[in-house]
Amino acid sequence: MIKVISEIGVARLDGFLMGVMALNGRINDYYAGAFILENTTEQNVDINLIQYFQSRCQLNVDMKYDVKYSQIEQEIQVFIAENILNYPIGHFDCKAVDDKKKYISFKILDMIEFLMPNSEYTSYRFEKAIKIEGLIEHSTSKDTFFCFPCAQHVLVLQFSVPCTGTDNG
Repeated sequence: MIKVISEIGVARLDGFLMGVMALNGRINDYYAGAFILENTTEQNVDINLIQYFQSRCQLNVDMKYDVKYSQIEQEIQVFIAENILNYPIGHFDCKAVDDKKKYISFKILDMIEFLMPNSEYTSYRFEKAIKIEGLIEHSTSKDTFFCFPCAQHVLVLQFSVPCTGTDNG
């Protein structure tokens, strides 16, 4: 019997992502979270995302493309511990920071796989995510969404980082 994504599990993942982003030190500038969208079709994930934000603000989508499973972990690492607790680059051992980024991104994917629906005999294994990049109106951040469609829902990871050299507000 197929199960739907666990809301409690998504809440745990959301808290984990927020804690990871707090490592950046500037908690008002960096954000990461997880939430669930209703899934109509895989092709309309970006439209569903825009409609989700529509009641709060305008999301302007710049790019939408598929990311293979083997690349997701590396794509997520870009957002993790970019600026650890506001210390200057080089304050910490770069290899140790890279190792932590790899572990944390692995842990995020591990949590996602645990959330995905499964049956008693087979586990759901996603082959790709849909990556959507855009800007939210009146925000100084660039937002990147990784969308994991499955059956009735889409699990969405959102990462917001400060824009560099652009005015979005």
